[in-house]
Amino acid sequence: EAFTASYEANLRCRGLINCFPRMAALCTASLAHGQGQILAVKSRTGSVLAAIFLVWDHNTTYYRLVTRAPCSDNGVVSLLIWNAIRNSAAAGRVFDFDGLGTPGSRLFFTGFGGQIVPRYIAARYSLSYRVAKWMKTAAFQAYRVKFPRRPPALIG
Repeated sequence: EAFTASYEANLRCRGLINCFPRMAALCTASLAHGQGQILAVKSRTGSVLAAIFLVWDHNTTYYRLVTRAPCSDNGVVSLLIWNAIRNSAAAGRVFDFDGLGTPGSRLFFTGFGGQIVPRYIAARYSLSYRVAKWMKTAAFQAYRVKFPRRPPALIG
């Protein structure tokens, strides 16, 4: 629950919405079954600066979600990921970043070493699903236009 609250608060600060409505249920279920972990870095006052959520099976640890407070440095996420990679290797599992969606993420993730392996996905969707997905995307884009990201506040 603390991870979900932090995740959603950090999205709101950036003018974004949560695209993973079942995230809290996934976190709860994987933690209850001993197949998930949340790693976090906290400030001296106890507030969460950054956290990552991992799930695993017998062979692979999957990097699922990350949240980072606007006031924190990118280095805290790197620290969390590095510890997750080490924990995964110690457990005899492969660490999977679960996709390299953007050139920036590709550059960031490959900085940890490892090997990029293509993942092919074949999917077939009904017309009603494609229409619903298109409507969700259009609604999300309209929300971003109405509530654009706010620039960071200057302190001084």
